[in-house]
Amino acid sequence: MNVDKQSIAQMLNEAFPPVVRSALDPADLESLAERVLGELELRVGERLSAGLSETAMEEFELLNDDPDTPWPAFAEWFRTYRPNYQETVKQTLEELIQETACRVTAALTRQAS
Repeated sequence: MNVDKQSIAQMLNEAFPPVVRSALDPADLESLAERVLGELELRVGERLSAGLSETAMEEFELLNDDPDTPWPAFAEWFRTYRPNYQETVKQTLEELIQETACRVTAALTRQAS
């Protein structure tokens, strides 16, 4: 699953009702996508690290601290310690999209009243 600001912005836009879509400009949508991406990284990190051994965490930190670590090294780590990684990202992203859509819709509805 490839997750970036553009794909998140598209998912958010699709989750909003038409009245909200028309009220948001592209800069608003981009800002929301940035916030969702940051929160996604935080929540996925928390979920994936829960219950890991100290050794597993140290291995991940070594990979993460080296800017030259190739993606296959991360993929191997995930296969070993968190084979459900992609499902965790997908579920967390879906939750965040729904939460954000509900909050923004509610805020704009209150403003219109």
